[in-house]
Amino acid sequence: FKSIAVIVLALLVFSGLWFFLNVGKCGFVFCSTPSGDPEFTADYNNSKPFTLDFWLKSFLSFFDFPPQESFERIALLNAVPWSMSAAIFSIILLPVFLLLVFGGMKFWNEKNFAGRLIVILVIIEFLVALYISFVDERLLEMLYVRFLLVIMPLLALLFAKGFQELKQSHFKKIAAISLLLFALYSLAFTGVSAAYYNSIEQNHQGLYNFASTLPENAKIYSKVKHRAIEFNAERSAEEIIEFDKDFYAQPSEYIYSKIKEEQFTHLAEECYRNPWKQETINELIGLNKISLIFEDECVKVYEIK
Repeated sequence: FKSIAVIVLALLVFSGLWFFLNVGKCGFVFCSTPSGDPEFTADYNNSKPFTLDFWLKSFLSFFDFPPQESFERIALLNAVPWSMSAAIFSIILLPVFLLLVFGGMKFWNEKNFAGRLIVILVIIEFLVALYISFVDERLLEMLYVRFLLVIMPLLALLFAKGFQELKQSHFKKIAAISLLLFALYSLAFTGVSAAYYNSIEQNHQGLYNFASTLPENAKIYSKVKHRAIEFNAERSAEEIIEFDKDFYAQPSEYIYSKIKEEQFTHLAEECYRNPWKQETINELIGLNKISLIFEDECVKVYEIK
């Protein structure tokens, strides 16, 4: 009981600290959500309910299976059909998932305070993750596994409990093989991801170095690398999120008015997941709204006038 209590207490302290800091800054809608746009809310609430597709993608996300766009973007995965891979992956990991549920049921049925507390905390965290997925359109297609990291130690306890209580030896062997395959997959996936994203960061090093030379009051518009810019260059960087329309498909004058409204001083165009249309950039240059001040093989930085 003491060991479990220490784990639970640590989880409550760290997750609670994050939660209250987030609420203090942004309120209960969380920092990733739109700020009370009634037009957005009306469209959004009727957009994508929790469908079977949502739960299937959530299951895959829970075990960190790459989304379909990763198969299209990463050369190593281009020739691999996503649907077939996802189906095979789901079948292999189903025993692990079932043992998690079985372990939770066993903890609850024992009517032990510590066991029931574990189950309650796991359920609460899942509900919070569902809530965030519901209020943030960027995450609505699935339950985002990142929000469940805080309860991973508790999930390990659920699996261990389920494995311990499982009576059939052949089911135990299947579950053990499933867990082993998942461990091997995680090791391989982590290694490939680390190499892939390291190469991306190296390509953007010029952006971070240049951004660090800008005035301290600079505010950089970056769709993809705003957090990395703030971390590496110590300069303010953000993006504009328009939930009810494709921001980058709007007329250049509209885009410029929004950028100026948010008081951006610079615009970064990155090679990784670049959303900008060249036509829009050319129009803004032609209208003398922006001017190129830095360029390398991956990045262009414009000064906003």
